[in-house]
Amino acid sequence: MLDIAGADLSGAQGVVNVISQVLTAARQAGMPVVYLQMGYKADLSDSGGPESPNWHKELGIRLMNCRPELKGKLVTEGTWDFAIVDELTPEPMDIVIVPKRNLDPLALSLSAVAAELTPLFARIKGEFERCQGSRRHT
Repeated sequence: MLDIAGADLSGAQGVVNVISQVLTAARQAGMPVVYLQMGYKADLSDSGGPESPNWHKELGIRLMNCRPELKGKLVTEGTWDFAIVDELTPEPMDIVIVPKRNLDPLALSLSAVAAELTPLFARIKGEFERCQGSRRHT
């Protein structure tokens, strides 16, 4: 979806590699790993409809509404855009939640938590990269 929107994905594999390392470390430390797999039904019946903020702020829905040939192909359950990247496939002990964004209070709560955790993840990534860099020099 991001490539269709014109985003530069040249660094995507590097991000996947770092996430994979973080997931491995979390599992080794006994931390639970929770995946939020976001998507809608192909007919968008669970997206909240045109009156929903999702229709105006969610990139996948906006693209599908602007480009009819993309209907049911972006952020849609069961499609490539809904799938988790192969290198990050959940393990049996991981938790996978598929919240209904506009209809599910859990999704709203988890979105708020994710917004709060994003700066923390950025700091963790920075610290991880700093540690990786110092190991290369020792």
